[in-house]
Amino acid sequence: RDFKALRQRWLIAPARHLLDLAALRLSDRVNFISRHGAVDYLGETSGPTADVIYYGLPELPDRPHSSAGRSSSRKYDVEPVELLYAGAANHRKRIAALPLVLARVREKRPDVRLRVIGFRLEDQPDLVEQFQSLNVLDAVVCEGPRRSDELTDYYRASKVLLVPSAHEGLPMVIIESLQCGTPCVATNVSGHPEVIENGVNGFLVEMDRPDQMADRALQILDDETLHRDLSTAAPKVVRPRTRDSGIPGNLRVPTPFSACQEWLILEIGGRESVPRRGRCSDGRNPAAISRQNVLRLSSRSVTGPSLTSSTSI
Repeated sequence: RDFKALRQRWLIAPARHLLDLAALRLSDRVNFISRHGAVDYLGETSGPTADVIYYGLPELPDRPHSSAGRSSSRKYDVEPVELLYAGAANHRKRIAALPLVLARVREKRPDVRLRVIGFRLEDQPDLVEQFQSLNVLDAVVCEGPRRSDELTDYYRASKVLLVPSAHEGLPMVIIESLQCGTPCVATNVSGHPEVIENGVNGFLVEMDRPDQMADRALQILDDETLHRDLSTAAPKVVRPRTRDSGIPGNLRVPTPFSACQEWLILEIGGRESVPRRGRCSDGRNPAAISRQNVLRLSSRSVTGPSLTSSTSI
């Protein structure tokens, strides 16, 4: 495991960074998944050479939270749990903040539990030890890895999504959660402020301040009116930004592209800002999608005869 970590840090990550830089130099225009990503890669003057195309999401039927927080979905029977974390287990995600957040919340609300999706606790002994030291391990519901098409009911069975990350592109979990009407408490970093309006559909807190994250989560849990207002506003705020408003006027993305968008971005950009998933949301294997078709689709966002190449990050 140590060898794999060293290989990732000193060999694979630098090689990907160099490939990214080469792709940027060879491209006339670049598609990004957030405005922050454009500035991060191209600087403050990125406007003329960058297009921001937010993740496209399918329209979901309206299924508001019940007063108990239980999902009204009929496909999955998901037990309601107040807090939710969905994501990978790595330092960038700052999962070490989760035990601190849960412990602080339970000081005032001893009944609150945290559901963890995306990894198995037995693979994270340091995290388990931290939960145990704070006497909150019994309040953790670990679901392990889940397919993207299963997450909708977990969002709807939760009161608050927690995103303590130190750096992101624009996490799918935030967009999906807000679309399902689940407010989000996230760090004020990267693309988070582009979809979370503080106090409107969630809250933004300082990075590495689990006390702030816990206090905001408590504020939502303790105030049913506030939770209802945030839940109502969440899809209304995020839906326009994940539809045509984020897509240049001369680009209309076909359904197959939208269905496998997270895979296409990984394939071209080589980034880890989007978690790998087993299959596309329409059930197809992403390996069956032609890389040339992706490049052709991406190039449609550029107007003018001088286009020589285009990439997405």
